[in-house]
Amino acid sequence: FVQETSGKVMFFEHVPEAETPFQWRSDHYQGLDVGEWYRFVDLDRDGDHDLLAEQPFSYVRYYRNDGTRQAPKFVQAADTIRDTEGRAIFSDRQNIPNATDIDGDGRMDLLIGRLEGTVTRYEETGTDRSGVPLFELVSDRFEGIEIVAQIGSLHGANTMALGDVDSDGDQDLFWGDYFEPGILFLENTGSRTRPNLRGEPLPFPTQDPLRTSGYNAPTLGDVDGDGDQDLLMGVLGGAYNPNTTTADNFHYVEQSRPGLFEQRTSRFLSTIDFGSETIP
Repeated sequence: FVQETSGKVMFFEHVPEAETPFQWRSDHYQGLDVGEWYRFVDLDRDGDHDLLAEQPFSYVRYYRNDGTRQAPKFVQAADTIRDTEGRAIFSDRQNIPNATDIDGDGRMDLLIGRLEGTVTRYEETGTDRSGVPLFELVSDRFEGIEIVAQIGSLHGANTMALGDVDSDGDQDLFWGDYFEPGILFLENTGSRTRPNLRGEPLPFPTQDPLRTSGYNAPTLGDVDGDGDQDLLMGVLGGAYNPNTTTADNFHYVEQSRPGLFEQRTSRFLSTIDFGSETIP
């Protein structure tokens, strides 16, 4: 799934035996309106992926998957996610949030990056009468994270991805934003139930960091089917001459062996001419 323009997500099907393993299927997947961003997460924990997306302007829209893993059918369940007091939860539209069970308690956590370089954490507490999850504010400064730009100011537009890249059972965090020329890696040195993301953010991969024009949008998954987490990264274009990444803007970084990440290409879908605002 790739977002190139506001409101639409393109769909490429993985066909491993094909000469081109990712085959284009749709420029506007299921006709869904995703605003400026989207995230596939199993919000209702029924075993299939639901969809969070931006509802203009800066709301968090919820599409529930009423289909299956093999045949998804996304239905808008809420025009915005709300807290336990019924108030809409906002994510500045240039900031792409994420959701995961960060502390292993079986409840989804919603993590929203702020313009100040901090992260706000909400945790699911139950559902409303329509079955839409409700969230309670846990912290405006999750794990004390405060990303400061290399050029001396607090960060701005940002995006994050979470996943267990080191296979130790907990969720690590990747951060990209407008004033960061690469991706920052925050290793979770805690446990599945007690996260600790208070270490120093490190450029990623640590042995050979990526550098682009900035505002990099990472996502994690097993791209090559070998059982570990790889990284895909779209380059939206930030503070470091966006013209330099008008073509090389969709990076694939393979975990070739445990803990070793190597960039394989900066044009992951080589048959498609993407612009400078690509979000995987």
